[in-house]
Amino acid sequence: VGEQVTLAWRPAAASWAQRERIAQILGLPLSEQNGKMIGVIYVFRELRAAHFQTADLDVLNIFARQATTTIQQARLASAMLAERRRLESMQSSFVSIVSHELQTPVSIIKGYAGTLARPDGPWSRDTVIRIAHTIEDECDRLYRLISDLLDISRIQAGRVAMSIGPVDLPDLAETLAERSRPRSSIHQFATDFPPDFPIIRGDREKLRQALGNLVDNAIKYSPSGGTITLGGRAEREHVVLYVRDTGIGIPREEQARVFERFHRVDTRLSRSTQGVGLGLYICRVIVEAHGGQIWVESDGPDRGSTFYIRLPR
Repeated sequence: VGEQVTLAWRPAAASWAQRERIAQILGLPLSEQNGKMIGVIYVFRELRAAHFQTADLDVLNIFARQATTTIQQARLASAMLAERRRLESMQSSFVSIVSHELQTPVSIIKGYAGTLARPDGPWSRDTVIRIAHTIEDECDRLYRLISDLLDISRIQAGRVAMSIGPVDLPDLAETLAERSRPRSSIHQFATDFPPDFPIIRGDREKLRQALGNLVDNAIKYSPSGGTITLGGRAEREHVVLYVRDTGIGIPREEQARVFERFHRVDTRLSRSTQGVGLGLYICRVIVEAHGGQIWVESDGPDRGSTFYIRLPR
């Protein structure tokens, strides 16, 4: 290990014919700085050659260190190339997804606006109101997508600004539930907090965004309706929030990846559902900026999901 050079007979390292002529075998360990062995170079000398001298060992040790450095550099270059290809693939997918997500609402808005502008269209008031609501919904969809992209830009630039103050989480959850009720007639929204739930310090707007993304996710992936519950409990040094749904659930092998940027669980519903895979990633960044943790638990397909956030008190 390190500078040590081991002298050993290794008949298996050469053919039987060569073995009869071998006088010495040197094993040169290729070791990283942390002591991890990454390989061994064997050096053979025949009977007719002189024995290894101290100068020979010094040269061979230098060669072993250079070989170790070369292997490490090759591995690093390979890892960097793999990461570059992964990022290029991610960027290509991102551009494709975002282009699709932008085109859809823009096409709907343009189509309905053109319909209203037709001079030969004596539209009833109800029709105009319905079209106006559709345009408003699609504008909201565009706004959410643009907001997510701006958030990602700030995160990548390291500019996640925080405005810290007291936050009443039960009140925040009730506000989110109240605002969510008009959005879906097939879902019920409930809150579940103990009466002595503590006030914490944090950025109320950022936490509202994180919880709001979780509620949006619960609505999106509970197409059959059901109850969405926002709740929490107090621990000794932390508080734990949760958003629970009764939707399609998340396979166990996907649960660790749902918070990655641009990642979406590949299901029939996800392929037909709006989104670019940024909402849960933004949740994770906000929670970690508060010194907290976020995770998900699900018993599997069609068993619902519960997203948890643990924050310091």
